Amino acid sequence: MLLRGVERRCVLDTSTLYGNAFARASVAAIVAATRVLRPPTISNILAMEAPIGGSGYYASSQIEDVLRTAYTGFAATIAETRAATGANDPEVVIHTGHWGTGAYGGHRVLMAMLQIVAARLAGVSRLVFHTVDERGLAPVHAALEKLGPLATLNLGATIRAIDAMRFMWGAPNGT
Repeated sequence: MLLRGVERRCVLDTSTLYGNAFARASVAAIVAATRVLRPPTISNILAMEAPIGGSGYYASSQIEDVLRTAYTGFAATIAETRAATGANDPEVVIHTGHWGTGAYGGHRVLMAMLQIVAARLAGVSRLVFHTVDERGLAPVHAALEKLGPLATLNLGATIRAIDAMRFMWGAPNGT
């Protein structure tokens, strides 16, 4: 789902209120973690669901599905930005994170790799990866290192090379 021009009226500190913790939080805890934005900011939001947990090694079809989903969302964001701005080559910055690697148990390095490949294919100007803490950057750096030798390969060869790395599903983290 792609939403353009959404008013963002508050900021919620999710360091302690993420996922199920938010669902269990009291109204007082949610209010305490909320900061009102005056004036509101305008956001464009791309919402995609990551693949729901699996087990064992990722199948080629799962890798291709993640890549297709990310590419489709990123390409739609670029097309919508073109339509909104009238620019042929608009600057499109996408902010993302460890997509599907918490509650769904996805592999952090693989999911970062696939988002990076999708962003490159779609022509995203800049992909900004947000992590909760410094430790969260290690999988992103590992993804970039693993993608380095694949830079000259065509898409099919890149997918086969990623599949050959034999990434395994993790366990959901309860979020």
